[in-house]
Amino acid sequence: MGRSFAAATPAVLNKEDFARSNTFLHKPSDRLYQMIRRGDRLFQRRSQKGSNGAETNVVEREIHYVMGSGHHARSYISRDTVGRLVELPIAWYPSKGGYWAMSPAYDRPDHSDFRRRISFQCMFCHNGYPAYPAGVQPNESDPTFPEKLPEGIDCQRCHGPGGSHVAAAQQPSADKSKLHSSILNPARLPVDRQMEVCMQCHLESTSFPLPAMLHRFDRGPFSYDPAEPLEKFVLHFDHARGLGREGKFEIVSAAYRLRQSACFLRSNGKLQCTTCHNPHDQRELKPSCRNCHASLAKSHPAGNDCVSCHMPKRRTEDVVHAVMTDHLIQRHRPAGDLLAMRAERHEVEGVSYQGEVTLLYPQSLPAPAERDLYLATAQVIQKSNIKTGLPQLEAAIVKHKPVHAAFYYHAGQAHHDEGRRSRAIQFYEQAIERDSRYAPALIALSAARIEEGQAERAVEALVRVRSMHPNDPVVLHELGRAQIAAGRAANGIATLRQAVQQRSDVPQIHNTLGGALFENGNPRDAERSFREAIRHQPDYAEAHTNLGNALAALGDLPQAEYHYRTAVRIDPKFPAARYGYGSALAANRRFEQAREQLQEAVRLKPDFPEALERLGNLHALARDWTSAADRYRAALRLNPGFHRAHLGLGTALLLLNDLAGARIHLQQAAASADPDVRQEATELLREMGSRKLLQ
Repeated sequence: MGRSFAAATPAVLNKEDFARSNTFLHKPSDRLYQMIRRGDRLFQRRSQKGSNGAETNVVEREIHYVMGSGHHARSYISRDTVGRLVELPIAWYPSKGGYWAMSPAYDRPDHSDFRRRISFQCMFCHNGYPAYPAGVQPNESDPTFPEKLPEGIDCQRCHGPGGSHVAAAQQPSADKSKLHSSILNPARLPVDRQMEVCMQCHLESTSFPLPAMLHRFDRGPFSYDPAEPLEKFVLHFDHARGLGREGKFEIVSAAYRLRQSACFLRSNGKLQCTTCHNPHDQRELKPSCRNCHASLAKSHPAGNDCVSCHMPKRRTEDVVHAVMTDHLIQRHRPAGDLLAMRAERHEVEGVSYQGEVTLLYPQSLPAPAERDLYLATAQVIQKSNIKTGLPQLEAAIVKHKPVHAAFYYHAGQAHHDEGRRSRAIQFYEQAIERDSRYAPALIALSAARIEEGQAERAVEALVRVRSMHPNDPVVLHELGRAQIAAGRAANGIATLRQAVQQRSDVPQIHNTLGGALFENGNPRDAERSFREAIRHQPDYAEAHTNLGNALAALGDLPQAEYHYRTAVRIDPKFPAARYGYGSALAANRRFEQAREQLQEAVRLKPDFPEALERLGNLHALARDWTSAADRYRAALRLNPGFHRAHLGLGTALLLLNDLAGARIHLQQAAASADPDVRQEATELLREMGSRKLLQ
């Protein structure tokens, strides 16, 4: 544990090869990584090949910390100038003589690359508690860490605060009894509490979406003290039995598996983690299995190596390059090759496990309010059991009227996930009534109000959040979006530029800024923003589409086509890419190809009025006025206020000699805010009123 986290120096990183075998091509994402040593500094670098074969999308981050002793794996962490920590995509694994491969959960085409944030929960288990300046509260929305960090789990994690103990030891005539009583010795705790000292980090039912644990909402991320029961800080959850998840074996499953063992269950607390592990020494102890199994002496082969058969090493399901001891003590060794390589399994929140989430530890919660509220929240927070859990959470809120805003916020999030935006807004507002500074609810409420067309109210709420977290890039991004939606484009663009300054590696911020610049007549600057979004996330289909739109507007159709095709390759079901591509092709008079793309856009998204209007235009160019009118009508059924479709339909009806129908739609178009649409509709109406047209 003392080697779980360290500053990245050449002396620490003395096992990895940063000079010769230092490249790794990740084929699923088509990205080349290189590990580099420059003097005493270490780096990870990523690149790709662009449309002309030249190097593109280069990102390089310095390695500031290493996580893991290297016994099973090593991950690398980079720090930015304000204290945000990011896990880097390439890890080192010691088996087979040592090799580079993707960090856990990265072996997929759409991985997080250089953007996976180190959360407070990550740091809680992998390092000692960071010391924040007096009065500074960790910001869960934008986790940052002090400049000076501990290096490894320290004594206080198991023994509690040690200030009094150090002071007692420094006395000239230190009394041993006072010295011992001045700090917690876990051995003096009840047996269940002794194990909790280990379980604070080593009890995890799964690392896949569930959730495996919920920290109590009134506790800070680094507030656990081993002198208190673990359940006062965190509650642990598991999959329901009988749904095929009983045999899972994951990298942090030691305590979880041990607690299922018959040896543990029958030991009445005598079998502890410390039976086999000395917390002050990395070497494992040999368990004295024969103390309990003496009757097997005659029928069982002699020897003390019980572990290799009854707790064999196995490859874990979630970190597929790591091999760990299985702490489930089994009568018979499991069948099959336990060390065989396996493909990484990818589960996504909301589409992975769908079933009940059950309480794992503690086994019960005697207080009805805690039991009802937290168990219901666990059902919905990662969408495992949202259909059943949301009514339970609502009922628990009505019954117990919790004080903490988080319960109302998570109910709102669940309603939003289920498509009930107005109901979500009600719960966000209730959360804010209980805590007017609760940033997650303020941000979510603002986003929902933008969707509801209440952008000004969203701006008001986000200005308040910004006053609390002035440099939070999430807040600045949402505020910029709200300002743009409220018609304050200049303010929105300025706010988004601030967000980029605070966090330059978030592709969504660059993409939103690019969209605002493009809509406000600045395609060249928009191009730069979209390229920056893609540099940080090469598989960002929306940014590739937007870049295609900007390049098409700048007259560079070959490059635009490259990015439209890239977007389609990344996400074949992304209708906006087809629409942008079809529109660009039509503008360059490649009508048949444009028709194919636009028809595919409508097939993927039947309620796509803009694509239907463009298809109507293609029919109009072919002078097929009847088909054009049908497409325009379909667009207007979806969006009755779509003025370009009114103009198209009015024109088609005019040429089909339906003057009354044409007049209705042209009058609608003449009220458009778009000056080009308004002018063309007005001219057609004027012509309709002339004698020449009447004759």
